[in-house]
Amino acid sequence: MKNIIKLISILSIISFCVNCTKDNKEYNGKSLVEFTQNELYKMISFTDTADIIIPIKIQLESKSLAENKTIHIEIIDSNTAILGKHYIVNNYNVELKSGDIFAIFNVIVKASKFTEGEAVSVLFGISADSSEIKPANNYKIFKLSITKQSFIDVFVGSYKCDEPANQDSYITSFIPGSEPNTIQNLNFWNFPSTGQKLIYTLTKDTSMNIQIKEQNWIDKSGKEYLISGSGKYDIKGNMIVNYQIRYNGIIYESGIHTFTPIRD
Repeated sequence: MKNIIKLISILSIISFCVNCTKDNKEYNGKSLVEFTQNELYKMISFTDTADIIIPIKIQLESKSLAENKTIHIEIIDSNTAILGKHYIVNNYNVELKSGDIFAIFNVIVKASKFTEGEAVSVLFGISADSSEIKPANNYKIFKLSITKQSFIDVFVGSYKCDEPANQDSYITSFIPGSEPNTIQNLNFWNFPSTGQKLIYTLTKDTSMNIQIKEQNWIDKSGKEYLISGSGKYDIKGNMIVNYQIRYNGIIYESGIHTFTPIRD
C-alpha cells in the first residue's frame, strides 16, 4: 500500500512539472510602430551655422518582419517652426527593413536661419492611413523643440575661477545682467556680502573685450570697495579678466581671474 501511495505521489509531481512550462512571451498581436520617445529638445550653439541632422528613432512593437515596410511621417497641426526655413525633411517615407526593429526619420535643422534666442517647435506623427504598419497609441506623435542660443547665454552658468593673487580656486556663477550684453558674477573674490553681484560688460564684436565698469562692491565683513577691470573672452565662454580693487582710495589688490565654464 505504501508503494502505491509513493507511486501516485511521484506521478503527481511529474504531471505538475510538465504543466509548469514557461509562459509563451512571443508577441502574437498586430504589428505596430511608435517613436521611441515623444519629445526632444535641441539647443543650437550661438556659433553654429552649419546644418544639423537630427535622427528621430522609430521602433517596431513586435518581432522583426520578413519583408520591408514603409512608414509615412506627417506634420501635425500648425507649428512655430517653419518648413523650409527652420528645418527641412528630404523624405517623409521611412523604410523599416526586414529583420530590423528600428528605423530612422531625419530632420535637417537650418542653424544659420535662426535668430539669436529664437525658439520654435514642430509636431510629427506616424500616418495611420499611409503607413504599411499602423501606429501604436503610445508615442505616435513626436515634438521637436529647437532653440538658438543667445550671445549672452554662452557666458551664463557655473564657472571655475582661478585667482593666483590669493592662490585660490573656487566656483562661481554668472547670470544675465539687466542691461544688454552684461553678466553678473555672484561670487566675486570668493568673499561677497549676501546678494552682492559684480557686473561685466561684453562687446559683441571681433574685439571680444570684457569690461568691469567702476562700481561699488561689499564683502562679507561689510567693507565697501571700488572694483574695475578689463579682459577678453572666447566663443566657448572662457574669460580672462584683469581686476583692480580699491579701498579708501588706494589700490588694495590687483590680479587676474581666469574663468573656465563648467558644462554638464
